[in-house]
Amino acid sequence: MNVMQHSVSTEAPSQRSTVKPWITCVVPAYNESEGIAVFLNSLCAHLSGLTDRYDVIVVDDGSKDNTGLEVIAASGGLPIQLIGLSRNFGKEAAISAGLEEAEGEVVVILDADFQHPFPVIDEFINHWQQGYEMVYAIRTDRKTDPPVRRGTRRAPACSCSASTGPTPRAARSASSPAGGSTPTRAAASTPCPSAPPA
Repeated sequence: MNVMQHSVSTEAPSQRSTVKPWITCVVPAYNESEGIAVFLNSLCAHLSGLTDRYDVIVVDDGSKDNTGLEVIAASGGLPIQLIGLSRNFGKEAAISAGLEEAEGEVVVILDADFQHPFPVIDEFINHWQQGYEMVYAIRTDRKTDPPVRRGTRRAPACSCSASTGPTPRAARSASSPAGGSTPTRAAASTPCPSAPPA
């Protein structure tokens, strides 16, 4: 896996070097009832070791199972918010709905099935502290993928973003112009590593 940095901030890196940012994780989910509780507990445990303030927004993209109920059950005492869409609008729409509600200084988008290793969040934060506005990573090894997946498609782009501070909801967009009156939130990608062997 290679982590790539892109779009250096105009803010001096030293201004962020010791900052523990407010991290918001946006998690689109569709029919994830079997594993979503374990995922959320594991994610929150990891985030609590990274920063003093974090939250997780789960967007239930019209699941036909009990994904929403499992999220509610897992959220007791944890900073987890559930957004339920009326039907399956697709992953991109679910991500957009989550970003609309995200308020963290750094926003990370993860799949709900452990496809994206949590330690990569640490790497993103490290680059953010160095002054980067956009960080993305690519998977370079798909050897443990099932043959069908390995042979028919490339790794999906799984978005992540960071900003220099909380932005007003109307301005919260990956397309905000650099140098504008509000901090920009630039799109990036998490690595999409192979799923762990069963």
